[in-house]
Amino acid sequence: MASLLDFLNGNKQTDSGLFIENAALQERLTDLEVKAEELEESLLAVADAFDNVGWSPLDTENSNEMSLKTVKKISEIARAMNAVNPFVKRGVNARISYVWGNGVEFEKAGETAKEYMKKNRKTIFSQQAYEERERAAATDGNVFTALHKEDGSVFRIPLAQIFGCISNPENAEEIWFYKRQWKVKAKSGDEGAAAKETEKTLFYPSLAYAKKLENEGKELPKRWGRTGIDQTYVIQHDAVNKQVGWRWGVPDIMPVIYFAKVYKEYLEDNVTLVKAYARIAYQIKNGSQASANSASAQWQSTPVRDPLTGEMSSVGATAFTGTGTQIEATGLNSSAVDFSTGEPLAAGIAAGLEVSLDVILSSSKNSGNGSTLDQPTLKAMETRQKLWTESFLDLFEFWEDDDVKVTWRNIDEDETHRRVQSVQLAYDGGLLHQEEARKEALEMLRIVPTSEEMPIAPAVVAAEKAAENAEKVAAAKPAVVPGQGRSGSVGSVNSGRGQVKAATKKAMVNK
Repeated sequence: MASLLDFLNGNKQTDSGLFIENAALQERLTDLEVKAEELEESLLAVADAFDNVGWSPLDTENSNEMSLKTVKKISEIARAMNAVNPFVKRGVNARISYVWGNGVEFEKAGETAKEYMKKNRKTIFSQQAYEERERAAATDGNVFTALHKEDGSVFRIPLAQIFGCISNPENAEEIWFYKRQWKVKAKSGDEGAAAKETEKTLFYPSLAYAKKLENEGKELPKRWGRTGIDQTYVIQHDAVNKQVGWRWGVPDIMPVIYFAKVYKEYLEDNVTLVKAYARIAYQIKNGSQASANSASAQWQSTPVRDPLTGEMSSVGATAFTGTGTQIEATGLNSSAVDFSTGEPLAAGIAAGLEVSLDVILSSSKNSGNGSTLDQPTLKAMETRQKLWTESFLDLFEFWEDDDVKVTWRNIDEDETHRRVQSVQLAYDGGLLHQEEARKEALEMLRIVPTSEEMPIAPAVVAAEKAAENAEKVAAAKPAVVPGQGRSGSVGSVNSGRGQVKAATKKAMVNK
């Protein structure tokens, strides 16, 4: 043990005539101890920073922007809150349903783009991928997508694997390369054996910088310092809630962390208060010791242990007092606790996530006053849709297809019958073709068409049938030819047929 202490203290130890200098080892151990302490206190430091927001900056390293280190710490808290806090989870899910719930369409895509869309359906173009993208924006504030330069394949990089970047010296916002560190598990034939892990580090060029070098006829460098630069993938980086001069986005959940924490504690305190009130349900006042003993004997028949768990019952107990024998309910009980007084705290969660309070609290007092999608929420969700539109357009441009049009369906939709009436009015007014009106009606009514032929409206069919019957009647009725000095019993046959043709023409126009 003494030899080991001498070794760690920097003394030279002799072993088989060899001298070992351990100064570098001791320095390494000291560094690891410091890092362990930082890791242990990191989440507490971030939580304290949120408690003091408004009094001290969140990031003391750089007051001009939110550093990547701070963003990653916030992301850890945001991911945990999204998983376990029901109010935060509900707010994030509401945002996802508003932005992606009615779907997005990609029109005029070329054959190559369609092939790549099909190839990356699970990663980018499925409903699950849309939900994961929006949730990553809520918990991480940054979405990283690696795009293959040749075959159109795509994979997503989590924020936890990004460890830095290299920016333009003249403009810090313009990121040239992203530093990625991740662990790779080696394949093992033995199922019971633990797979060996190796750590890899690479720089990936940003999509904009790779495009800039390509336009200038330059190639990517092979290395940056001692770290290699990947030559097959580029990074598409989508950041939300950025400010001027920032390189990284921040999570949507960040503003609500404090309010979610305080509201949770408020509910817990109220539950504790309810339990305290529920411990004593009645009190019995007795004028003498004999009456107290008698009352106590009568109340002993009440179960004092939970029949399922066997634990002592702490709810509905009876208190015995010694003045004036009477039984009455206590002045305060569990129903006197008003949980709704904490709604201003819940409103902080709603405001931070840009949704209405009715979304966060389904039993809110205002839940029956109308639509939960107010105008500010609608505009916020439309703004997020425009951000994703730009992201998709950059992706299709990288795939050399500039003709793709990204179309979102309305977020705030009227009731189905009103929407159908709107389409009918637009068609009758000549603003829509019959094919367009039918497509909209089928989608609104959620009907899968069984025929590609355009249907004929019953009114048109009835008009055509009436026209045919009029022609038959006109043809079957004997004509009386008017002569000199007398008039015919009917008008001109040609005039009757002209009316039939006019009716038919009108019916076909309505068709």
